[in-house]
Amino acid sequence: MELNADVGEQCGDDITLIPLVDRVNIATGAHAGGGIEMRHKIVIAHHAGCHIGAHIAYNDPSNFGRLSHRRALTEQQLRTSIRKQLDEFLGAASKHKATVDHIKPHGALYHDMHTDSTIRNVIITEAREHNLALMGMMIGDLETHTTTHGVRFIPEGFADRAYTPDGTLLSRDHPDAVHADPLTAVNQAHELARQYVTTHTGERLNVHVRSICVHGDNPKAISLTRRIRTSLHEDGYLTVGA
Repeated sequence: MELNADVGEQCGDDITLIPLVDRVNIATGAHAGGGIEMRHKIVIAHHAGCHIGAHIAYNDPSNFGRLSHRRALTEQQLRTSIRKQLDEFLGAASKHKATVDHIKPHGALYHDMHTDSTIRNVIITEAREHNLALMGMMIGDLETHTTTHGVRFIPEGFADRAYTPDGTLLSRDHPDAVHADPLTAVNQAHELARQYVTTHTGERLNVHVRSICVHGDNPKAISLTRRIRTSLHEDGYLTVGA
C-alpha cells in the first residue's frame, strides 16, 4: 500500500505534504498550477523520491476542473488538450532529470474517464503513447481496458472522500462528500488498506486499492496525512512511517 496526493494546485502546503507521501499528482496548468508552480513541485517531488504523475484536467481553471466538458469538446479537441499538457509536463520533468511515472486525471475528467468510453480511450491512448501508467478507481471495466492496451493500472481509493454504493465518490454538492472529521478519514484509510469501504449509506463495499489519496487542497491535509501514514505503518500496511 502507498499514499498519494494531488499537489501543485496553489492551495496547500505542498512543500510539507510531498515528503509525507509516496506518489504525487502534479497539476499541469489546465485546472490549476502549471508553469513555475508545476516545475517547482516536480523538483521537490524528485528530490523527495516520490513517484511523479501528471494531474491532467479539462482546461477550466475558473471551475477548478470540476465541471464536465465532455459534451463541449470533440474527441480531437480533448486529445489535443491532454497531449499539450503531457508534452509540457514531460518536458519540464526531463529538464530537471525527473522521471514521470503516471497520469491521473483531475476532477470532472477523472469521473468522466470512468463513465465515458470515448474519454477513457483518449486517456488510455495518451498514457500508452507516453509510456505512462494510469491511476483510477476500480469502477466498471477501466482496469480491463487499460491493461488490454498495454498500460499499467494503479487502482486508488480516497481516504478523505465519501463513497456511494456503486463505488463512485459522493458528489461534492453533498454536505458529507468530504470527511471533515480526521478520525473518519483515518478509519477509511484502514478500510481501504483492507480492500473494502463503508459507503455514506452504511453498506460495506469491496474495493481493490493499491494507492490511497489525500487531497492537497484539504485544509487538514498535512495533519491528516501524518496520522494516516503513522497509523497504517503501525498496522503493517506501509513499510515506512513518517
